[in-house]
Amino acid sequence: MKKTSTLFMVLLLCTTFLVASNENNVKSSQRKALCKELSKSTRITDYALEIRNLMHQYLSIANENTKSSAAVVQRLDSFYSDAWNLTSSTWENDSKMEYTYNEAMQNTVQVESDWDLTGNVWINVSKTDVYYNATGYVTSFIISDWDAATSTWLNAMKLELVYTDTGLGEMLGYMWNAGTSQWELFTKLTFTVNANNDLVLTVTSVFDAGSGTWFDVSKSEYTYTGENVSMQIDSEFSFATFSWVYATKRTYAYDANNYLSEEVRFDWDETTNAWVNSDKQESVYDGSGNLSVLNYFNWNGSQYVYSMMEEYVYNMTYPISELIFPALDGPSWQFNYMPVSSTLSSMPLPMRSMFMGRSRYFYSEQNSTGIQQVESNLVQLLPNPANDFITVHTVSAGIVKLLVVNQLGSIVLSQEATDNQRISIDHLSSGTYFYQIIDGAKVQSGKLVVQ
Repeated sequence: MKKTSTLFMVLLLCTTFLVASNENNVKSSQRKALCKELSKSTRITDYALEIRNLMHQYLSIANENTKSSAAVVQRLDSFYSDAWNLTSSTWENDSKMEYTYNEAMQNTVQVESDWDLTGNVWINVSKTDVYYNATGYVTSFIISDWDAATSTWLNAMKLELVYTDTGLGEMLGYMWNAGTSQWELFTKLTFTVNANNDLVLTVTSVFDAGSGTWFDVSKSEYTYTGENVSMQIDSEFSFATFSWVYATKRTYAYDANNYLSEEVRFDWDETTNAWVNSDKQESVYDGSGNLSVLNYFNWNGSQYVYSMMEEYVYNMTYPISELIFPALDGPSWQFNYMPVSSTLSSMPLPMRSMFMGRSRYFYSEQNSTGIQQVESNLVQLLPNPANDFITVHTVSAGIVKLLVVNQLGSIVLSQEATDNQRISIDHLSSGTYFYQIIDGAKVQSGKLVVQ
């Protein structure tokens, strides 16, 4: 069961249009047709919800979950996908992802490899280099493809993150032009949030270098019930009617613990102008808040029919606060303890003999004291909990930078401060926030409760 990250999928699926649009003799009508086909065939909007979830990782305090009091934490170093061989009834290597980190425990390199059944060796496929700014936020990814002929990595794609005062504003995609040795702008995803900093709109656009024009090709719109996404509607732009056309709809339900319990997908029927059932997923959790079983169902025209299930295994020794994950990859489902593996089967419990694929996660112990932070006795943020204001107390004689981020990963306060400076927070609603105090090369992270 091969796992491909959102970044790889979004950029890889755009390649077809870029190659065609680079031809000088492609007419405007042809480019529009290609945009339409891009929207229909790549289903970029299918990844919009995952991108929304990744925004929290992009904008939250870097590695917030790893800043625990534990002397030793567990770091995800590799991820393996295995395929089930029906003939031999054994698991076989399929693909793997290996992660490299810097001294601050920030993931800097990801290398994907495929298993060569003929030579029984791992073959490099792609590499992602991850870059951060001084505050620990991801700023860009550069993806390289492995050239077997020269045994070297060749630039392929780049994605840059553009931040605003409310969070992530755009993700710009570039393709590498080997002829000019330059990055060429190709696509972008634009994010829009509401007054509560909830993501309400994601628009995917494709750039036509010939005319210097952006073409919107797909969009995702989100509806909320409280803090939870209750509905997502994906649309594609029709260059035939120059209007948005519905594509898919998803509705989400949650249990008493606010964990996602059901996701139902609908497809738009252009003949009847109505939504029709497509498939759904139902989630089961254990007593510790870990996703235990994910059941898949398909609509057969009159009812939902069981399709397959995925079962998850955890190491209950290590809570999420003692785990370090990559900036882009890693387990994407709900869990509170260390994910170890997941197994996909075409049969429901207790019949587990019809395996399809398996994912395995491997960790290594790390000394958490190596993560550079400002000692708590050097910097304080008081009062906490707070109401209308907070004060930064520091022994530093200079200026420190204060960042406050909400639960969705949006920056709600960014301000420089000196010792004992009073800072107003009366614009913040009640709730729990993450803060980061940057003092030169040192960083202190924590939680701020606003009453």
